[in-house]
Amino acid sequence: MENLLYYPYINLPRTDWSARALLYYEKIGSIVPEKYFHYPERYEPFMRQMVQKELVIPINPMDVVETTWRISEIFINYIRSNEFPLEERQSVFQGGRFGHVHRQKFVGSRVHVNKFESEIFYQLSEAGLARRENYEWYMVEEYTASKLMTFLASVIGEKLDFQPVNDGNSDYYDIVGHETNNLEIYRNEIEKREIILQELIPFPEEIDIKKLKAFKEKHVDLLKSFKNKVELIALDTSVEINSRLFNEQIIELKENKNELSSKMNE
Repeated sequence: MENLLYYPYINLPRTDWSARALLYYEKIGSIVPEKYFHYPERYEPFMRQMVQKELVIPINPMDVVETTWRISEIFINYIRSNEFPLEERQSVFQGGRFGHVHRQKFVGSRVHVNKFESEIFYQLSEAGLARRENYEWYMVEEYTASKLMTFLASVIGEKLDFQPVNDGNSDYYDIVGHETNNLEIYRNEIEKREIILQELIPFPEEIDIKKLKAFKEKHVDLLKSFKNKVELIALDTSVEINSRLFNEQIIELKENKNELSSKMNE
């Protein structure tokens, strides 16, 4: 996979994970409300720099998802199905619509109104799983918000050929109808890739966006060669994490990473 779709948040964190991802993937996208396109000062400083340097592509979900009503319909049917623990999540959300609780006690995640059409927020509110915080944000019960954002990321990722990833886990297959037996393969692939990258890509103490972009542009072939070697291991289902073969291949890659390390140290 050449491209990465970061979710569920708007801003990529200033961490070693972001530095590795910026070097490794061809493109990185983030799901961004329309207002941020007109007011880039809303981004956190690190994210704003990456967008300005075109290291991260902001993606407006309303421009990608042609039938937003279909998104709402599928997800609403999901929360009404036996697969979704509706009563449990209502209870966690401090009694849902049936309770009279101080707004600060609601356990939830903020979701921007521009990421979905209004119908989905109306239905979630009616189900006792969301409440409006202000004109821009809804507070959505945490588990529900996680499912909602993984669903949106999966739809956008499939449409644009981007791999949705947050902290290395994803469970969107059970909502969008993919084969569930592929889920474990998918997760193992992500985990293997992350283990290898943590072992092999040196992380600078200070992330200089300008230098990182220049390095990426100057050493395209070197990074591509490195990536090809990593992908051979990550996509090989016969190579299991922590197996002797997996550890031997990491050692072999370490021995051959000198050129990449020396270029990065420059």
